[in-house]
Amino acid sequence: MRKITLLILSALILSTFSWQVNAQYCTSTFSNQTYEFITNVNYAGINNTTAGSGPSNDYTGIVATVNPGYANTMSVTIDPDGGDYIYAFIDWNQNDVLNDAGEVYTLATSTGSAGPHTLSITVPSGANIGNTRMRVMVDWLNSSPNPCRAATYGEVEDYTVNVSNVIGDPPVIVCPADITANNVAGTCGAVANYSALAIDTEDGIITDDIVSTHPSGSTFPVGVTTVTLSVTDSDGNTSTCDFTVTVIDNELPVAVCQDITVDLDPVTGMATVTAADVDNGSTDNCGIASMSLDVSSFDCSMTGANSVVLTVTDDSGNIATCTSTVTVQDVTAPEVFCVGGFGIFTESEDFEGSSIPSGWTTVIESGAQDWTFGSGDMPTGGDFPTNAAIFDDDAAGNTGIPNSARLLSPVYDLTGASNAQLSFDYAFQDFIGFGTFEVEVWDGAAWQQILFLDDTDADPTNTGDIDVTSFANPAFQVRFTYDDEDGGWNWGAGVDNFLLTYEAASGGGLDVFLDASGVATV
Repeated sequence: MRKITLLILSALILSTFSWQVNAQYCTSTFSNQTYEFITNVNYAGINNTTAGSGPSNDYTGIVATVNPGYANTMSVTIDPDGGDYIYAFIDWNQNDVLNDAGEVYTLATSTGSAGPHTLSITVPSGANIGNTRMRVMVDWLNSSPNPCRAATYGEVEDYTVNVSNVIGDPPVIVCPADITANNVAGTCGAVANYSALAIDTEDGIITDDIVSTHPSGSTFPVGVTTVTLSVTDSDGNTSTCDFTVTVIDNELPVAVCQDITVDLDPVTGMATVTAADVDNGSTDNCGIASMSLDVSSFDCSMTGANSVVLTVTDDSGNIATCTSTVTVQDVTAPEVFCVGGFGIFTESEDFEGSSIPSGWTTVIESGAQDWTFGSGDMPTGGDFPTNAAIFDDDAAGNTGIPNSARLLSPVYDLTGASNAQLSFDYAFQDFIGFGTFEVEVWDGAAWQQILFLDDTDADPTNTGDIDVTSFANPAFQVRFTYDDEDGGWNWGAGVDNFLLTYEAASGGGLDVFLDASGVATV
């Protein structure tokens, strides 16, 4: 009897070794894990948490144990971007091919959710006994499962599945129903207690041998957590079941405001504030997702006290508000100009409207995307605090046709002008070396470059005064050009708070004529 057992064990060892040596599976690789990658795989004893560690990951040292004819739940969690597909491939017939009939499983299609995404997988009754390969894949924008795929965005992980015959009857394990609980006040989680039952034909009640990925009495974080219970009987048969614990954050954030005073800009006559200016230490038990103001821009008509509402939203969407008083001050004295005197002139545009300002024009040089108005949101990076002129190349799509568009100011007569100064706010986001942003002025004969950005990123910033006196002419103009260079999904550029100041004569003298009585009034 011992000799027979030894021979069987030797055969199994040699079989396993032979499989490890001879398995020749195709490779699959993804070059970028910035947006789509696997964070957890849970299946029949595998519970592997990762963080997008590489384009192709070998976890074949981690083994799942399954039995022909029995079902196990697979759970895959990802870091999503949108349009993501999740596939699993298991070589049940051990022929080194991962996509034979009955070996391909789809856990999610075109999803933007992290999951966990689950699927019950029944082992074919004719599955070969022994170790075999399992490949788990997240793939962006690919609805055709391919275990040998090479692409840009996604990730692949390989595991080992051990298919073993059932000796005797496997145990029956019963999970509790899914649990939902509110968070404990002041914390971002809750304690969940539960019990489970396991019964085996040969061993009877074996509830005490149940192993859990999250034991009863654990503190669970806000959100959905999948709990896997497993139990193994004396014959080595293992059964598993899954349930979820959902913790709801029903605690409102605490919004705290402070009163502030702001001065109107001496040139534009405007003042802006941000939520951070008004916030005075708002808090939340889990975390604050965003803060916003109902009023953030003020003009000359709003001098004095203004009530502003700060809205605080936490990571779970709970909202709280508080009210602040924003006192607006006009601290700029008026300027007086006499007829025939020398004056300072100002041309400005803050792009606060929802459409292109009067006198401004755009020209599309290539593609179909144009400059947009009515928002200060950049496609990535820092946003403008108020509305701006935005070229959103990301919204243009991956057309393959380069996108290039110009934004042109009105024409300004700078005849005889001196001390001409130009400034503006700008933002620019480069995407892996693609995209340029150029600013030029018309000198009466040709366009002259005053700013050029390439291979760099810039959140909204002001240029400071640029001296354009040497370019003054009767048809002075400024143009802003964004070019994505390749027609791919690039980012974009933005412009705001355009300001041109110059000094010039304000007109001739005043002619005064005496009336019949020899009197004139001015």
